[in-house]
Amino acid sequence: MRIMRAGHPGYEKPAWVGHDESRRDLCIRITDIDVAVLAGPWWTELGLVDRDGLPAMDRAARPAPCVAQPGAIILTGGRSAGGASLFGLKAGRPVGAQDDVLLAPPVEITGRAGLAAVVGGRSGGRPTVGGYCLYFDVASRAGGRDESAIALRSSRPTYLSLGPYLISPEDPMLSQDIALDVGTEGGVRSRVSRALGKKQIASLLTEIDTLLPVEPGYVILIDALSDGGDSIRFGSNDVITVNGGIFGDQRRRCMVV
Repeated sequence: MRIMRAGHPGYEKPAWVGHDESRRDLCIRITDIDVAVLAGPWWTELGLVDRDGLPAMDRAARPAPCVAQPGAIILTGGRSAGGASLFGLKAGRPVGAQDDVLLAPPVEITGRAGLAAVVGGRSGGRPTVGGYCLYFDVASRAGGRDESAIALRSSRPTYLSLGPYLISPEDPMLSQDIALDVGTEGGVRSRVSRALGKKQIASLLTEIDTLLPVEPGYVILIDALSDGGDSIRFGSNDVITVNGGIFGDQRRRCMVV
């Protein structure tokens, strides 16, 4: 099952997404995809909904971040000398899958794509995954100083986009290898395909939770897939595209103003 949030900033609505990319308004069932919803058995409840009876939603409406106001965005990557996973917090709020990135000159623009796990409720005292989505993080470097790159340290306001779709952790489509195609319109592209690794993600959530208790709505950036995990470089006014298959597509223009 896939759901999303769509609409202008401040007026987003939750929607169910069909296999043909059609959208159905979920407002009569849930008010938003937020902490209150993520903490409960919402996927089960949504699975009982008669989708054909839901109002249709405009497919042209802006795809918003698939989670409303995440409590925290947690970066992961690498391990310490003792074998523990390294992680850190990322500042700022995520944007939508088609929102432009406005940067001040002079800048060097790079980006990374991957999958994110959205934390749901708890089971047996351990945090669970409430859903999976696509992320793309744009970083700018001005005067040799990194402004927003993924790094295991506190960062400046983010250019991180989430979505467009949030997928149920039990969706059978997740048993397939996940393929991402990242690049620019008419430019060089990078394609990576690999398995999701649900058991490893569950272990990572438990490990993080022992040091930094995680709550429903937290977003864990679990995997950098673009270009083997390295950042991809872009130019000003390039249109960045990420073809995420079942996770939906992103299309964002980097504009230097």
